[in-house]
Amino acid sequence: MIPEIRAVVYDFGGVLLSYDNVKPTCKKIDELLGLPVGTVVKEIVGQDFHDWLGPHRNMFLGNISIAEIEAGLLVEYLHEKYSLKEKHPIKPYSDALGGINAKIIVPMLETVKKVREKGLKTGLLTNNMFLDKDGVKSRLIIDTAHFDVLIESCVEKVMKPQPEIYKMMEDRLGLAPNQILFLDDLQVNLDAAEARGWHTILVEPFDVAPAVQKLLEAIGESS
Repeated sequence: MIPEIRAVVYDFGGVLLSYDNVKPTCKKIDELLGLPVGTVVKEIVGQDFHDWLGPHRNMFLGNISIAEIEAGLLVEYLHEKYSLKEKHPIKPYSDALGGINAKIIVPMLETVKKVREKGLKTGLLTNNMFLDKDGVKSRLIIDTAHFDVLIESCVEKVMKPQPEIYKMMEDRLGLAPNQILFLDDLQVNLDAAEARGWHTILVEPFDVAPAVQKLLEAIGESS
């Protein structure tokens, strides 16, 4: 147990939002475009596509929406890089993480309820994206009433691992850094939190059980 903890802050994708459909969805797109299996998933999570878009079209800062990316920008990038025979319309983000394929990781969601039952605050800190150009479509398939503070990068125009977004969470929770426990699936985001004095737990998106156990132990709750 970590006695000074007064809040638990969660990332969304890979921590509460399941990534189970990402690989099979992207594999189908690889086959459609005639690319080696693993290409599309590598590109949508990698840095090259973001560099190609440029800083003025950063999806996590809300400068461009998923709808605009899937309307042709992503396939144009893939065509330039891999010389596609045909530029088929593709929607890896929408198909993998939207609609019926969007699923919450239930064991992790249950910890949110336990955290609140312990009298601790909860926060959601996510590098998120607008789904539509006007930014009006719902982006979080979760009851946000579970969280005392919700911070989305696309809304705030700042993203992890920039220190400003962590300071924003501290201020809105009204807590000191060492009173916060943070769960994320990217070590770089945890490193930035630790640099501020936060406690952290790394989550493996395809096996959240170890992280769930560490969280329960940290708040003095049995599994």
